[in-house]
Amino acid sequence: MSSTENIIPEADVFQKMTLAETSSLYFKYMNTLQVFCPVKKVYGGVREGWYTCDTIRGSNSKQCAAYMITDKNVTKSFFEELKQDYNCGRNVITKRCSLSTAQASPIPEKNSDVAALKAKSDVDFMAIDIGGGEAQLLDWMLTQNLLRNVHQLLVNFHGITANSRKSDYVEHLKVLRALFKEGFRTFHFARNINGNCLFKNRRKTGCYSLYMMRQMPVKSPIVVDDLETIKTRSLRDLAVVYNSLLMSSQAHCKEVVRIGDVDDGGWDVCNGSEYRPLSPCIVYSFGIAGDWSFDDEISRIYGCEVHSFDPSIGKVDHQRSNKISFHNLGLWGKPKGKLRKWNMMNLKEIIEMLGHTEKTIDIVKMDIEGSEWQAIPNMLATGVLKNVRQLFFEFHSDPNPNEKLRSKVTTLRGINDQGFQLFWSHPNIVKTNVKKFSVTGRQVSTCYENYYLNTNFRRNN
Repeated sequence: MSSTENIIPEADVFQKMTLAETSSLYFKYMNTLQVFCPVKKVYGGVREGWYTCDTIRGSNSKQCAAYMITDKNVTKSFFEELKQDYNCGRNVITKRCSLSTAQASPIPEKNSDVAALKAKSDVDFMAIDIGGGEAQLLDWMLTQNLLRNVHQLLVNFHGITANSRKSDYVEHLKVLRALFKEGFRTFHFARNINGNCLFKNRRKTGCYSLYMMRQMPVKSPIVVDDLETIKTRSLRDLAVVYNSLLMSSQAHCKEVVRIGDVDDGGWDVCNGSEYRPLSPCIVYSFGIAGDWSFDDEISRIYGCEVHSFDPSIGKVDHQRSNKISFHNLGLWGKPKGKLRKWNMMNLKEIIEMLGHTEKTIDIVKMDIEGSEWQAIPNMLATGVLKNVRQLFFEFHSDPNPNEKLRSKVTTLRGINDQGFQLFWSHPNIVKTNVKKFSVTGRQVSTCYENYYLNTNFRRNN
């Protein structure tokens, strides 16, 4: 399990920093994956659940303790699912009634919840969701040594808005530095847009879920079965592999930044120096649906030449800006033709049309509403992905066992075989996409954003 250095400086350095510098450091830290956790499990459902890292448990694997500190209604399925997998005991501490009293007491140990927590030799999972004041609570818990035996720390952070002052950022950064010093490293994060979290330009949010862990052995990346095994494996097993894979990572990108709308419409780019776009760069964006935020921002931030495609929005070919060209054209897996009234081409034909056959395409992004499963096999067969550095899909599929999964898992294996590895995943948690997985009874999504790196294009720094 590799780790990055702490980028947050000592407290006295903040005095010399501007608000812009301080906020920039905060957002950089919140979007950094400090350790590589290949296999992640969500407990409590994809909409409101908590990510955990699937680790290699030692001799005490039959014992497990899970805590939640909250003033909200407790998600029952969080504890129920942890109990099913690890036989975790359920422990809930209320912030308002219990910890607030302990924080005000000169002898916190007299509080029964504090005493019980201190007595625990191991706390496998601790989730904190108190709706604000997390920095102050964590600072106090660190001074009381209440986190010293916690293995995975899962925190919903609030308190940063578009109007936050420098002191607000500094308060959060100091606690994050202290958590890092205590041994906690971020293995996953989620950007939350509830309440007043969302900035007016929709490019940032002040609310994050940070998922942190101590140094411990983790499960290896998921390897998709070979083609012969896929043909004979049960549909139940294939469904488990499919849903697990699309929530996992196979490569470690340390900095994952959202380009465009922080909610639906934006896309996550690996900004690590090994893979980030460097001008001059080329981006293909398939599927606009009226939201240009990704295309506009990727051209502004990285200076890329962007080619945008969507035959469904009723626009003719045009130059949106000096960097962005729109093509009234759709993507599929057949030779050039028509789908209803839409002009369609495969990726090889499009690359040849634009004169990019021998050029590196830094990003190919596809949100084509289920047509990806017809388009990708053609890309794999023609070898056109060999010059693509980052590859983004929104995968649409029924997650439950069905015969179509066999060809879809075969496609996912084909992507891996051409050198691409998952570095990030993001379930679309719109209510209509959420479904019960029949194999486990747990909540999953029918739609995932999945992000790949072409490991053949890794820069050596």
